[in-house]
Amino acid sequence: MGREAPNPALQPERPKQDIWAAYLDGRPAKRLAEGHSPAVSPKGNMVAFIRETQVYFVSPDGGDPVKTFEARGVAELGWSPDGSALSFVSNRGDHSFVGVYRVATKTLSYLNPTTDRDGFPSWSPDGKDIAYIRIPASIRAFAFGPERSGEPWSIWTTDFTSGKSRCVFRAKSGV
Repeated sequence: MGREAPNPALQPERPKQDIWAAYLDGRPAKRLAEGHSPAVSPKGNMVAFIRETQVYFVSPDGGDPVKTFEARGVAELGWSPDGSALSFVSNRGDHSFVGVYRVATKTLSYLNPTTDRDGFPSWSPDGKDIAYIRIPASIRAFAFGPERSGEPWSIWTTDFTSGKSRCVFRAKSGV
């Protein structure tokens, strides 16, 4: 019998949070929107943030937030160096994906999706690759008793243009 997905109605409600802009030119701070986990684009012309399971964009000068996309368990927003794409993690409970939203085409894609836990995406300085940590799905998920060693985690990279992924480092078993 598999693990059931958490019931959103039984989850504790996240306290309401606001996104604020603080200006360096002497203007007073301004409330931009309700949400959390803001990520300012490299050019400073857009703020991405999360509200519930949806990602919004808003100008740092204010205005109405625009709903951009929705993904389960969205977290860890990060802009590409040129601001053309936004990486994120979609946590699905027993596994997670690294995803990319392309701003110009308004498209979503997931990098090398598996049943493992992928997270901590980081763009290369030239924006051509994304590195991320992969923790394998436990093969002993239902074992009883203490565990003395862990599954080997790894670092993966995905070429942003081609979508090809490769493992660049794998920890030794038990580390």
